[in-house]
Amino acid sequence: MSCYDRIILALASLINRKYGQHQTIVAVHAKTLEAARYKLRTAKGISALEYSHCPAFPLYGSGQGAGNSPSIWLFISSTIFDLHDEQAHGASFSTPDGTQQVRLTMVGFVDDSTGTCNDFQPTGECSLDTLAQRMQHDAQLWNDLLFCSGGRLELGKCSFHVLHFRFKADGTPVPLLKSFDHDISVRDSITGDRIPIPAKHSTEAHKTLGHYKAPADRYQKQQLYALTSTAKRLSILLSTSPINRAGSKLAYHSIYASAVGYALPQSFFTKAQLDKAQGQSMASIIAKCGYTRTTASALIYAPTELGGAGFISWYSLQGVGQVQLFLKHWRTNSLISKVLRIDVAWSQWQAGFGHSILEAPKVSLPWLECRWLSSLRDFLAHCNGRIHLDHSFVVQPERDGDIFIMEYAQQSRLFTTAELRFINYCRLYLHITTVSELFNAAGTAMLPHMFQCRPSPWRRPDHFITR
Repeated sequence: MSCYDRIILALASLINRKYGQHQTIVAVHAKTLEAARYKLRTAKGISALEYSHCPAFPLYGSGQGAGNSPSIWLFISSTIFDLHDEQAHGASFSTPDGTQQVRLTMVGFVDDSTGTCNDFQPTGECSLDTLAQRMQHDAQLWNDLLFCSGGRLELGKCSFHVLHFRFKADGTPVPLLKSFDHDISVRDSITGDRIPIPAKHSTEAHKTLGHYKAPADRYQKQQLYALTSTAKRLSILLSTSPINRAGSKLAYHSIYASAVGYALPQSFFTKAQLDKAQGQSMASIIAKCGYTRTTASALIYAPTELGGAGFISWYSLQGVGQVQLFLKHWRTNSLISKVLRIDVAWSQWQAGFGHSILEAPKVSLPWLECRWLSSLRDFLAHCNGRIHLDHSFVVQPERDGDIFIMEYAQQSRLFTTAELRFINYCRLYLHITTVSELFNAAGTAMLPHMFQCRPSPWRRPDHFITR
């Protein structure tokens, strides 16, 4: 609700010193804002009257639109992020072998922030009541910290998602889609009133930085609708404008493709979805740029270097963006990089294959449930590409000549897709990957607990896998 225009400059000066800013620069900055005189500029000119800071009418904040405000808020928000991280419950994640761990509490971009909270346990989960209490604590903490900095949280725009699962008899995880009826409220720092924070349905998207995300929306319906609406609006503006063919082509690449391609790298649409959505707006643009509407798609979307029209398919925008996004974060050492590596580690463990899922994207893995990485694999297979990882998280075989269970099951061609998923759920429940883990050391008999479909008795309840 309040950000740049409510920054407490005395606090900003102290925090600037905390991060090593020279005291002379801090003093000059503070004196400048204290002595600054402000006038209003309108269409009729600059006002003759002015206003300035005084003890009777103090001016807080560096001013909305001031060039130095982003830097000041960066220092302040970094500090309150650190404070929140110290006291919040947050969400923790770990690789299956526990070698890499990460903890998230609040993720923000300028004044748009998202908090996370979970209960990351190997064999169970806490109750929804406990999670609700933790979420309320973290939300109240963020509200209070923001208020101390001079800002204010707009509680009316706050919401939260709850992702909770039940499991079918065959092990299939199913997100609970019914509404979450637990109360979460945050006390307003000025009025003292308890403001209820509504829970969104797990399939109802929340818009964050221009991207609609919902934890249980497999088809990303709202994001696809937003993309299609934006594309239609831009295509109408472009096709009805007086610019010539060259200008239309320039507008397509600089405006249309950029607007559509903003959210695609973080999405996981199928090629069929994107081709259908793209066709609703491209016909008029193709005609405006001087091509007939009946020109073959292979020519329309071929590079100009090869004699094509140079248009870019949405599926290419999504796939290329996914590859660039993956490589950027894999090659760096940041919070997002750690989350990405943990995601790859769990996906590799869930695949149960003896090779990296990104080095062999053409191998069909119908039981792989990760959406974004599966979409990346599909694009790599589409363009005959692969990504070689420095750490693939592939489980090493127990013995010479060992066989990976899922590889053997798939190559045997004895099972349907549903049966392969069932076999994989059983394997994950038993925490095994290779055939040798089913047998004794001599390889002469199946372990009794494996035969009875029970995990190994030596498995520790605080570990995710046995090894």
